[in-house]
Amino acid sequence: MVSKNNKKPTMKVMVIGLDGATFNVLNPLIRQGKLPNLQHLIQNGTSGHLKSTLPPLSPAAWSTFQTGKNPGKHGVFDFFRNSPGEHSYIPVNSTFLKSKTLWEILSDYGKRVGVLNIMFNYPPREVNGFIVSGKETPGENSEYTFPRSLKNEILQVEPKYEAEPFKRISHTIKFLKEVPILLNRQEKINSYLFKKYSPDLFVNLFAIPDIIHHVFWKYMDPSHPSYCEKESRRYLPLIEKCYQTLDEIIGARLKMIDEDTIVIIMSDHGGGPLHCFIQLNRWLEQHGFLTIKKDKRYHGSSFLRNIKSLMRKLYSYALMYDTSGFFKRLRFETMGKRMASAQNAIDWSKTKAFAGRSSEHGIYCNLKGREKNGIVNPGEEYESLRQTIISQLLKLIDPHSGQRVFENVYKREEIYDGPYMSYAPDIILDFGNNPYEPGDVLMGEEIVEKVRSNRFSGMHRPDGILIVYGRDIKKDAKIDGAQICDIASSILYMMGLKIPADMDGKVLHDIFEPSFIDNRPAEYIQIETGKSKTDEGEMNYTEDETEEIQKRLKSLGYI
Repeated sequence: MVSKNNKKPTMKVMVIGLDGATFNVLNPLIRQGKLPNLQHLIQNGTSGHLKSTLPPLSPAAWSTFQTGKNPGKHGVFDFFRNSPGEHSYIPVNSTFLKSKTLWEILSDYGKRVGVLNIMFNYPPREVNGFIVSGKETPGENSEYTFPRSLKNEILQVEPKYEAEPFKRISHTIKFLKEVPILLNRQEKINSYLFKKYSPDLFVNLFAIPDIIHHVFWKYMDPSHPSYCEKESRRYLPLIEKCYQTLDEIIGARLKMIDEDTIVIIMSDHGGGPLHCFIQLNRWLEQHGFLTIKKDKRYHGSSFLRNIKSLMRKLYSYALMYDTSGFFKRLRFETMGKRMASAQNAIDWSKTKAFAGRSSEHGIYCNLKGREKNGIVNPGEEYESLRQTIISQLLKLIDPHSGQRVFENVYKREEIYDGPYMSYAPDIILDFGNNPYEPGDVLMGEEIVEKVRSNRFSGMHRPDGILIVYGRDIKKDAKIDGAQICDIASSILYMMGLKIPADMDGKVLHDIFEPSFIDNRPAEYIQIETGKSKTDEGEMNYTEDETEEIQKRLKSLGYI
């Protein structure tokens, strides 16, 4: 509230994250009158696209949201981190996030915070308030709350509560019917904690838009190659019900807040169709950057490759209707063997570059001194190799559509800066709004491979959503140029607090009424935000926990 003595306003902030939400899906539903609460917020607030990180990947994006920094400063680029000197990787958690979070900074200012289900908050850090972790929680028996006693309180209110309610994702109508139930169960705890503890900053995340886009996009998009009108008529009402449930939750939240609370609806990235996988290792092999061992196990006949392709298709159909989970378990058990076989198939003594995981959107050079069997010399050879790969990738054309595959391709230092830039791939791929995603196939496939009709049909896009609503926020206004790194700085500004000078984001002054920002310049402070109160090194998951995390990410196509 702005007082007569011109002190800075004391505001509370509620952030509702809708993972992967895009106006391309929301606006048609709003025009049909199916999302009245989101429509109200847009008409009475400021809205626009929110640019994600590059690439637009959830781990990097949500970590940037909660730190106000680019991945080179906070250290999280992916769901995994590569093991130095080895072609292997380990799952990431909050101990890998090498910066104070917004909620820790607010705690230092004496503000009370409440955070639920935001990525990379397991194990939860100590704050002035509470944290309930989400996706990277390895199991329901884990201690996923701060304070620890809060877990028992949650389970007393809702015995069926799960830190990660969407572990069991399937391509079925049954799954879609369960989504509203799971969302309302999640919201029961969200609203309970908000009303009981009344934090100055309340943040929660709903993952379901992103899940719907990955799995069910083809039912929402008549232009998708796998679209089937008959199937769409069955699935679309259930998909819309998921969005309507979120809208109803938002409407109920609006009734809980007072006039001193600003509401932010945001997503970490957008969503769009997926038409083809780009098999990067096949491309690298074809262009002489990667070599496969001369072994019959790795160079089968075209007949055998066709048989394997047919078996994969049959297996995919089995997975689609796998109600018992048998084929999913079998797929995971064979995944490790397949990955190990792929690594063994590469002749590292003749390989200059190799693709990262599909979730990385990048390519690594086989660099001496870094990789186990590196052959590329640092310096001139390394730089020349990267430039050659980049210039040739930019020429890659989709033979099915005639479209250029990449919007751009970058060296990592062109995108990131900071002490943790070395965790990123050497080359970063930018698909823009093109309908492509990296594949992880090593041998025997086309470079541009059409997505199978029974698999994933949607993937991320750079533009997420931003809707800001409350007193002193412009009404029925649009904002351009907002980026996800701007949110932390803007929240601190809303709350009248100084902003750490090492944050990369700017304050989104354009969302405020002029009377709010008159004579209130953003103030910055030089403080040490590189370490958390709980920064005691990195915590690695157990073998069983790692297996559980990998299963979940596999179900969404990230590995």
